[in-house]
Amino acid sequence: MSDVMMHPLKIALIGHSGAGKSVCLDELRIDRRSADMDASFGRNHCPSLAAAVRWLMNETSDQPIVVVSNHEEMLKVMWQAKLRGEEGELFRCVLFVCLRKPKDRLACHLAKPNAAGRCRDLASQQYTLTSYDRLDAMFQELAGNTIDCTTKGVAEVAAEVASLLKSLDKGSAEPGAAPNGGPGTPSGNSGVEEGPPSVC
Repeated sequence: MSDVMMHPLKIALIGHSGAGKSVCLDELRIDRRSADMDASFGRNHCPSLAAAVRWLMNETSDQPIVVVSNHEEMLKVMWQAKLRGEEGELFRCVLFVCLRKPKDRLACHLAKPNAAGRCRDLASQQYTLTSYDRLDAMFQELAGNTIDCTTKGVAEVAAEVASLLKSLDKGSAEPGAAPNGGPGTPSGNSGVEEGPPSVC
């Protein structure tokens, strides 16, 4: 049996804090306590690449859509592994989907309460904005697809994510391949909030 057959195909949502990853899980009625990486590792703990891969491939094998933490060092190591052609099974089985908002729209969103109804502190908001360009570059390299959330509501974004998942199930979308060979084309509160990215 091949590695691809051993692990179900899934979608991993990535993107800046405030882009809407966690609320997308809520809209799709997916329990954030089991599908959000921050809920497993904690927002202040940066998982190693091995731990992140294990979580994506094994510990969430029953979750078709998950959210990846914004720990910058972890994302950087994951991005570098993809560039070197490492962790092939991960990138064959997981379609990374970036939920992207322009910096100016993100700034407006960060000033509002998050999915858990809490306000982000000013230091976290500032970090998200000052790190926007370098994280955006990593997100675009990791992503097989990018959803432009500039003018879309939560329901519309969630519908696009669900459509991508159906495409994976039907074999019409490949986790490790971006469209046209280039970069990606542009349920209740569980208590796990979408917060600012952490620095390791």
